[in-house]
Amino acid sequence: MPYLSTTPIRKKYNDRLTELYDYPKYSAPSKHGSRYFYFLNKGLQNQSVLYVQSSLQSDPEVFLDPNGLSEDGTTALTSSEFTEDGELVALSLSEKGSDWNTIIVKKVASKENYSEELKWVKFSTIAWTHDNHGFFYELKCPSEAPPHRTAVCNLEFRCTDTVVVALSESRLPDQGSIVESDYTFFWSGKPEGTPQLGGVGFAVSNHFVKFMLQPPQCISSRVMTIQY
Repeated sequence: MPYLSTTPIRKKYNDRLTELYDYPKYSAPSKHGSRYFYFLNKGLQNQSVLYVQSSLQSDPEVFLDPNGLSEDGTTALTSSEFTEDGELVALSLSEKGSDWNTIIVKKVASKENYSEELKWVKFSTIAWTHDNHGFFYELKCPSEAPPHRTAVCNLEFRCTDTVVVALSESRLPDQGSIVESDYTFFWSGKPEGTPQLGGVGFAVSNHFVKFMLQPPQCISSRVMTIQY
């Protein structure tokens, strides 16, 4: 606004507010496995840094600094979920304030990232299995995803090595199936030509499709059953 950009007291308020906000800000610590984690913003950093300590007496180390993930410092760590033994952590990252997140998985001891990334995640929690073999999350492919969205989902599911995935939304008309390299997608939606809001479906590993007693039964655009 022209007035705010030209008012002579703007710089005075800006300088004072910057001075007041420039102090170290700590989060409450949490313990995962044998290690302790906490966030620290030293003052005016764009993003708080995640630190780790092997014990309460040891020196802290930087575990993840989101400020180095982008040149403008707008990549934020929106959530983190550790395995029960604290040896793996799934980290959800958002770019430029977007609701869309990318999940990466990091080995805690070595701080090494797995090569796979889970994209198109939105408003999702993360829940690890007890054996560290994978975790549950919600995937929503947006309109800007590649046209063949089942191919994108196939890549995401392959990273988790899951047998059956229940899809909360399909937005595909009528009933049908698509075979991808690793999974077969079954869906039930509304008739062609009507707004495809919602829908239901399953993605079944191709190794297990042959064990299905019958094709998935489509009860409605919201209910589908599958039997082995």
